[in-house]
Amino acid sequence: MTIGLDSIILEVYGNQKEGASYGYTRVLGYHSLVATRADIGETLHVRFREGAANTQRGAKRFVREVVGWVRRAGASGPLTLRSDSGFFSKCVVQACRDHGARYAITVRQNPVIQRAIESITEDDWTGIDYALNGEAWGARPPTVVTDSLFDERS
Repeated sequence: MTIGLDSIILEVYGNQKEGASYGYTRVLGYHSLVATRADIGETLHVRFREGAANTQRGAKRFVREVVGWVRRAGASGPLTLRSDSGFFSKCVVQACRDHGARYAITVRQNPVIQRAIESITEDDWTGIDYALNGEAWGARPPTVVTDSLFDERS
């Protein structure tokens, strides 16, 4: 099963909504975390947060909860968490590893990532079958992923 993780702005109307605030979109609302079952779009978990919440806030715990709930509900096969670069952090990666979930997280380009991509040999690239109407390619993961991916910011 693939679990899609995302954040979403839920707009509200009226100034008396507890926790609603203006965030980066300048929309009054909540900045919620949402986990869905990617193949059928079924919502697995939602956490409402104030509108000004950073995407990362609470993501580690959210991942741990979702993976735990899915396992307790009977999912016994491989789990993959898929998310955008807003969730690329040591905490989210560690939560996936701690619970035996694979992960596909988009990474912002920085010099460390560029060098890592350039070091991938042609034979290590493989097609990804979830791309709609196009092509997507990924590389086999290295045997050791170092924390240096998280250290250099640009």
